[in-house]
Amino acid sequence: MNTEQILKAATPQVAVCAIPGFKGYYADTNGGIWSMSQWRGYPWRQLAAHPDSDGYLQVRLQVGARRISKKVHALVALTFLLKPEGCDQLRHLDSDKTHNQLANLVWGTAIDNAADRDAIGHCRGAENGRRSGHKLIGRKHTPEAKQKMRKPHARRAQ
Repeated sequence: MNTEQILKAATPQVAVCAIPGFKGYYADTNGGIWSMSQWRGYPWRQLAAHPDSDGYLQVRLQVGARRISKKVHALVALTFLLKPEGCDQLRHLDSDKTHNQLANLVWGTAIDNAADRDAIGHCRGAENGRRSGHKLIGRKHTPEAKQKMRKPHARRAQ
């Protein structure tokens, strides 16, 4: 039994396919990215995914002599989803940036993404042009914030 048969036997409900343009790398429908390179004697290994600065999971791939970082959801979509014309953004249906299963990913437009944010409530305060949790009320600082800002300047002037 080869490694591909072992992998399929361990997870029969998960499809594994080669990632186009990345030789030796595979994506599965559960959002896992796999390497077929011989690393420490292991023929197959799942790559560790780490969050980037925006909270999306990413993996590092070896392409030739270079190592590059790619977002997991983009690799899963590249492998399994056809990109419709006019749809340029990849959407997470549940708005969870770390949930990269194929069933949770769909191509859409910027309008679709904005509608998802509004429906989930991720962008409260968008009607005022600011993100939720921002310390500004209206467009002015609170009296406490003004007082804190004045103190350091008063010390420097002396």
